[in-house]
Amino acid sequence: TDLLRRCLAKSPKARWQAVGDLRLELEAISADPRGATLTPHVALQPLWKRAIPITATATVVGAAASFLTWWSTRPVISAPLVTRFSVTLPEDVHFTRSFGVNLAVSPDGTRIAYAANRQLYVRAIGDLEATPVSGTANLDPGVVFFSPDGQWIGFKSAAGVINKIAVSGGAPLALYKFGQSIAAGDFQGPHWGGDQILFAQAGKGVMRISANGGEPELLIQVKESEQVYGPQLLPGGKALLFTVATEPGASRWDKAQIVAQSLPSGERKVLVRGGGAAQYVPTGHIVYALGNTLLAIAFDVDTLEVRGGPVPIVEGVRRATALNTSGAAQFDLSATGSLVYIPGSASTIALRTLALADRNGRIEPLGLPAQTYRHPRISPDGKRMAFETDDGTNAIVWVAELKPGATPRRLTFGGRNVSPVWSRDGRFIVFQSDREGDRSLFRQQADGTGTVERLTKADAGIEHRPEDWTPDGRSLSFMVGGSGDIWTVSLDGDHKPRPLVQLPSNERYSAFSPDGRWFAYTSTEVGGNFEVFVQPFPPTGAKYQISTGGGRDPLWSPDGRQIYYDTVNGGDGNLGDLLSIEVRTQPVFSFGPPTPLPIKQALLGGQGRYYDITPDGQRFLVVVPASAQSGPARQPAEQINVVLNWFEELKTRVPATR
Repeated sequence: TDLLRRCLAKSPKARWQAVGDLRLELEAISADPRGATLTPHVALQPLWKRAIPITATATVVGAAASFLTWWSTRPVISAPLVTRFSVTLPEDVHFTRSFGVNLAVSPDGTRIAYAANRQLYVRAIGDLEATPVSGTANLDPGVVFFSPDGQWIGFKSAAGVINKIAVSGGAPLALYKFGQSIAAGDFQGPHWGGDQILFAQAGKGVMRISANGGEPELLIQVKESEQVYGPQLLPGGKALLFTVATEPGASRWDKAQIVAQSLPSGERKVLVRGGGAAQYVPTGHIVYALGNTLLAIAFDVDTLEVRGGPVPIVEGVRRATALNTSGAAQFDLSATGSLVYIPGSASTIALRTLALADRNGRIEPLGLPAQTYRHPRISPDGKRMAFETDDGTNAIVWVAELKPGATPRRLTFGGRNVSPVWSRDGRFIVFQSDREGDRSLFRQQADGTGTVERLTKADAGIEHRPEDWTPDGRSLSFMVGGSGDIWTVSLDGDHKPRPLVQLPSNERYSAFSPDGRWFAYTSTEVGGNFEVFVQPFPPTGAKYQISTGGGRDPLWSPDGRQIYYDTVNGGDGNLGDLLSIEVRTQPVFSFGPPTPLPIKQALLGGQGRYYDITPDGQRFLVVVPASAQSGPARQPAEQINVVLNWFEELKTRVPATR
């Protein structure tokens, strides 16, 4: 029995360490079963009594042999293998450049969904190719997320509608339409848990909407100075995890706080200072983004306390297009431990250049250094151009001569400055700036002299973005973000802004005809998608819809006989079509069918028009990929990085509290 106890001892030090040792002990017992040698004068015992030690020895030997056999053949449970691979998209498929996360992994880790080429795609982990989700073509979906059972995909369309659609496709089910507002901050970091969807909305806080649709409910109200991102209901259902940013500028989300807030009491605990886009995972960790790096920190969900310090775990994760607007990081995690992410830098804006394109589609790059160019505008005399660069951190307005090899001159300093527009006499440039805390209109002399003059004062959570001057140069139209209206401000008289188009739908991208009697703009009032409309100026109530298959960013030709527009609804710098429509304004307004222009390299979309036309109407100033040459444009193939069983690596590198 002592031998059997030593074989089964719990402590390794108390057990036999080798089979040889055990064999020697068994031989000793066999040679002397009773533990002592019998002397001749001891009387012999009955046979049945003498058999007891032998039987006991055999029993011990059998038990020991069985134990050794079990020990040597027991199944060894090893940790799941961490597997890494990349999914490369076809060369003609590019992610939507949006303000939200454009990919998601299903909770069971078997599917990946992503937004690209104005629609949704789904790819099973074991498949070689992705499949377009029928019913999402031309909706420009963004902010992609899965239902808890993995059977539905949620997304926000460019028209500002929260939708869900079956993984197999079909008709999207509209859950909520934002109406007047489709601002970038309206639907941030959604999380679908149970029968409800949580999301953050700028100017309000954490919102909750039924997964079956309905009116959103305010769950947590935030202060006017706060913007939140990515609310997630923690296990137990009594607290929320989310990110709070309070500082202005592009670095606001890297200076943000990751917090847990009790729903019953409203008490808020700061867990991490510096970072955002946080997700709680069932290993007992919070995973979040700082710059383009993912970090992890151990977290006790019962006490709502972090343990230890953060550890960098993944480098090179793409961030949102404009970090001053969205705290999104392009990654997602499944409940089973799969990590998916889009590799890239902190800015998702690929390097570009500016070029002149003629009506035959020939491209002449202007030889500028590769940069993040946007919103180019030609001066009224055709000799200069203004444009912005925005790398997600700094947004600057520049001025340069409109010729190859010109050297740009920086016009703006301080704050983020975007969307330059020339005055009709070419003396001034109007732009949006947040240099004084709000995103309003300012103007500055184009040669850089003089002081900067404020033109408007935007309310908190609202932005003013300049669009076009009336031909007489006395009034400027601008978009009011947050309400989706078009207003004008006069430089004569009281400078009081006045509404030009104010509807329940979303209106923007206004442009006046050369004679000043008409203006074109885009609106979502028909079907929820952007289309191009024309009205008399000043408005009389007459209205003409001139596009039917989607349209935005209209521009009149210098002679007023054509209107140009593009078909890229949303995103920031996607290849798309530029179309032309013949129009007549006399004796009545009439127009013909749209005709695509053979300009196939222009990057379109974004906040404002990405192209302009020379005063003679013969060439267009466009934004093209930095690699664009005389042939067809080619952008680098995009990819998704996948790590299966990533939780095993996470638990090893960042030991959790449980």
